[in-house]
Amino acid sequence: MFSRLSVQGRFFLFVIPLLVGALTLATVAYMVKEVRVHGAEIHQRAQLLAQLLVQQVGPPLVTGDHRAADSAVDLVSREPGVVFIAVQDRSGRVVQERGDSDLRAVRVSTLVEVGGEELGRVVVGVDDSPVREGRWRIIVFSSLLSLGVTIVLFIGIRVALRRQVIEPLTRLLEIAQAAGSTLDLKKLLPLLARKAAQACRVDRCTIFLVKDGRAVPVISQFADGHREEEMWRAFKALGECRVEEAPILSVVCQRRQPLVAPAGSDLIPPAWRETFGMKSLLSIPLVVGDECIGVMHLDYTDLPRSFSQDQIHLASTVAGQAALAIDNSRLYEAASAQAEALSEKNKQLSFLNRQVAVALTSSLSLNDVLNQIMSHGISVSGAKATCVAFYDEPSGRFKEWLTQGLSDHFVRNMAFRPGGLADETFTSRTYVLSNDHPETKHKLSRLAREEGIRAFICLPLIGHERRLGVIYFYRDDRDTFTPDEIELLTTFAHLAAFAIENARLFAEREARAKELEEA
Repeated sequence: MFSRLSVQGRFFLFVIPLLVGALTLATVAYMVKEVRVHGAEIHQRAQLLAQLLVQQVGPPLVTGDHRAADSAVDLVSREPGVVFIAVQDRSGRVVQERGDSDLRAVRVSTLVEVGGEELGRVVVGVDDSPVREGRWRIIVFSSLLSLGVTIVLFIGIRVALRRQVIEPLTRLLEIAQAAGSTLDLKKLLPLLARKAAQACRVDRCTIFLVKDGRAVPVISQFADGHREEEMWRAFKALGECRVEEAPILSVVCQRRQPLVAPAGSDLIPPAWRETFGMKSLLSIPLVVGDECIGVMHLDYTDLPRSFSQDQIHLASTVAGQAALAIDNSRLYEAASAQAEALSEKNKQLSFLNRQVAVALTSSLSLNDVLNQIMSHGISVSGAKATCVAFYDEPSGRFKEWLTQGLSDHFVRNMAFRPGGLADETFTSRTYVLSNDHPETKHKLSRLAREEGIRAFICLPLIGHERRLGVIYFYRDDRDTFTPDEIELLTTFAHLAAFAIENARLFAEREARAKELEEA
């Protein structure tokens, strides 16, 4: 953790406590020196008083003049700081005493000699309370300063932990909460972008989504949440582009590593620098599994600043969370779309099984059945027009057909050539598509293009006993049919074939019954 501290964090955490500690040691050393000096002065004073007392008490001890000795002792005992005086004879017996011998004091014992003869000893005690008070002051001051250093160090560690660990974790938690708050991509992206900019302490976050080699600008948010309309319009005007057209997108997607680009970097398109005011840029890939699904840009807009390793590390973590959230949102949207499509498919199948099937079998008149097939076919498929062509077994050709939604010009010029698309559908018993896609076998005819047709599908009409013909559905809104639409139209073609076959059988039986009646 400490190796990842910023310069300011290291200064606060290490340098300031060291300075306070050095100041504490210097102050304590000075106080110790002063106490020692004061103690030495007190001891020197005690020695001087003892020598003075020896000079004044010595002669009286020789002559036995105890009154003079008492006067000398009284005189010295009145000196400031003297708390105890004792005069002993040569046998060690105390002959003169002043003060309290039990008090703590600096004691100096001096021999009393006259003419080389030892007469006794003088003991002088001088109050050393200033020295003791000085020692206590040193202890208290050292303790307070040690406590101060400890508090400063604790505060420094707390601030460092908050700045380097707790705050990033809090930001990551906020991003995780934002990612889990919604699966709607339109609501999710602004939240992620703003939280990412705040977590990494940059001015702005921009996200490009990448799919099939193309990049789409989806969101750009300032950390403080303000919006610049002109810049936002310019961002949306960027539009979809190939990844290779933006060098920084291409490099980041290929390397799949964070990339720092200063203001003058050739990787940043000049239009981006001028329009969006990018001073310095950090780009991080949004990777899910082995796929790069996008790129997150973090940039400064006021001054060209450098990105610390902490920012890059945090930005990579944020990008990982954002990538998972975006991927989950995409999966949710895909699942929702699939569920919606499945629901719609079930509705359409239900419509076929209940209403269309009933409508097609409610009448045994062939003309009524064909009219129902035409109208319901257009309704079910969403196509522009439809056509039913009947196959004539004896001639081996399509001879009769009915249409709805096509122009008279188109109908007059319709032709079913042998070996053509209708023949292929009829013989293969499977559908055939026609459009102008390069891989399509049957391209659109000039007649179809003039009609405005972009795609059509031909499906076989197969009854219980025989093949009846084919049915066409023509589109002018798009150039393909989805797999679900093809499945739905295949079911419809089966229902239509059964209805036509039943109507034909009914007509044949009526004709036979009439012949029998006439006979």
